[in-house]
Amino acid sequence: MATVKIKKLPPYPFILEELGDIVTSIKPMFGAYGIYREHQILMILRKKEKFDNDTGIWLGVVDGEQSSIKKDIPELRDLEMFGPGPTAWQVLGEDMDNFEEVALQICELIKRKDKRIGRTPKSRVKAASSSKKKPKKQTKSRKK
Repeated sequence: MATVKIKKLPPYPFILEELGDIVTSIKPMFGAYGIYREHQILMILRKKEKFDNDTGIWLGVVDGEQSSIKKDIPELRDLEMFGPGPTAWQVLGEDMDNFEEVALQICELIKRKDKRIGRTPKSRVKAASSSKKKPKKQTKSRKK
């Protein structure tokens, strides 16, 4: 795992132990911690002192793959913080009796590079699409 300077350690250290060879960075965000592999955010670890329904592991799921991943991990549910309806972020609630067991199951999917897991931040998507543009044609200047 890449060396990262953070003031406070992320919750659920067993996740970082399990994904140690995969995680390339950990970024504090919104009172939680984003767990990255290269440019993709795999999950967000969030633990609030005042418990809410979105405390736990937020799994970044590729658009359109929510129902597929829920078939494999039925304990996942839509993130409530962003409003009703299906969301790209699926939550494994810390309050579940089998939280660690299911979290390790998620880690196994990540280790196997499951294509349903991983969100590319919009800034990265824009940068990648602009770098794919064709270079401008150079015009030859005419000497008079």
